[in-house]
Amino acid sequence: MWDEEFNRQEFSIPLLDEVTLKSALCDYPKMEPYLRVALKCEERINDSKFAHDLGLPPSYKYRALAHLVDTCVKQETVQKIFRQSLILCVHPRNLSISTALVTPWLHPGAPPEAFKLMRRMYVGERAVFRRLTREYWEMPHHVDKLLRNQFTEGKYRFSAAAAALSFFKVFPWELHQYLRRIVLHENAVSVARPECHGLGFIPLCQLNPQLRIERRVDIWRTVFQTINDESPSLFFSHERQWLDTPNLDGTPTRRPRNYYRDDQPLPPGLPSHLATHRLGLWIMEALELKDSGMPPGSFKLVLDGGPVSDQCSEIFRTRVQRGAVWQEAYTRILDKTAPEERDWFQERRAPCYYFDGFPEAILDLANQRCDIVECSFNTGPSMWDVEQELSRFRLSKKSFVDWFAEQETILHPDPPLPKWRDLLAENILPQFFDHDYAQTPIYHTADL
Repeated sequence: MWDEEFNRQEFSIPLLDEVTLKSALCDYPKMEPYLRVALKCEERINDSKFAHDLGLPPSYKYRALAHLVDTCVKQETVQKIFRQSLILCVHPRNLSISTALVTPWLHPGAPPEAFKLMRRMYVGERAVFRRLTREYWEMPHHVDKLLRNQFTEGKYRFSAAAAALSFFKVFPWELHQYLRRIVLHENAVSVARPECHGLGFIPLCQLNPQLRIERRVDIWRTVFQTINDESPSLFFSHERQWLDTPNLDGTPTRRPRNYYRDDQPLPPGLPSHLATHRLGLWIMEALELKDSGMPPGSFKLVLDGGPVSDQCSEIFRTRVQRGAVWQEAYTRILDKTAPEERDWFQERRAPCYYFDGFPEAILDLANQRCDIVECSFNTGPSMWDVEQELSRFRLSKKSFVDWFAEQETILHPDPPLPKWRDLLAENILPQFFDHDYAQTPIYHTADL
């Protein structure tokens, strides 16, 4: 809903009581800190708290919130919110489709009722939902009737996992028992949070315990280009990212007039903390399969370094392992802080905190103890020590978060892979480059 006092958009959620909360926590206990805040704040939760992963795999949070909404619908505790808030979806029955909205591997997508609900709930987000119209996709050269630049988010690809699950929906069930091995090659950016699409194979593997699924994911073309934050995912576009990324020589690319922010340009490569977070996102979503019912040995995620396996090994050992150790060091510092001075949400929004259990997962990968994730490149053994990193930090006389930020490095793909900006261009429709965007004036917020 729109809060006039703070002039910001906020999520409206069903009113919670202790009984409803305990029911939701039975299946999703890791959500307790979130839901305790919901109970305390009664009917609204600020989006700045919930628009981040905050240590949990996003799919876990989505499924937990969908379960919570379904519980509220069944217990009829959702009625009160429709009388007290300005939310635009006008009937509680619309919430019954919440489960369909958190199965992003469904192909070709959510049912028409979901789009109607989304239009009513987010009528103000025209930048997003105008793309549901036929007129938008028929516009030539990415220009609207007023000759303003338009973006289409680039190439919409379905993940290999989503395509396979779509095929198995029409595959005769009596033949499923004869399947033994499926290899999925994820070698491009795809839509709808592809890192969690392995969840869709759980029923198939439960019915056929002899089936083995291997999902091979390209590091530079898929993992490192994954959208890892929920906030910009509504407005993210490959075109904007390409326009914002300067050339290797540092010369900036001018942005088109309808660019919606006045942010600083992105670096000419991939920041190391983003590489660590995006790799961690795929790893933690794969580990989530075990707790969600995937039979042991049925599924394996392979992180594929391709022709630059040596570089991927170096990144893993010098950046990802270091990030995991720094998270452990950060956690130890927090453990020594007085409870009344701690903020659970703020701690997990720090750039050095990736995911709950991330340090342990990386250590298992480095020592080849992870049975559901493996790498095509050398991962270990670990070369970092928590106590040594803590000693280095104590000598810096800075906060740990500031010290962490100073250690940032920019990564570039090694040959024979293209440059980082050229990898981004692979996700953009060819007609986008028909226009000379380098000559387009920069759009400033003051011009609005």
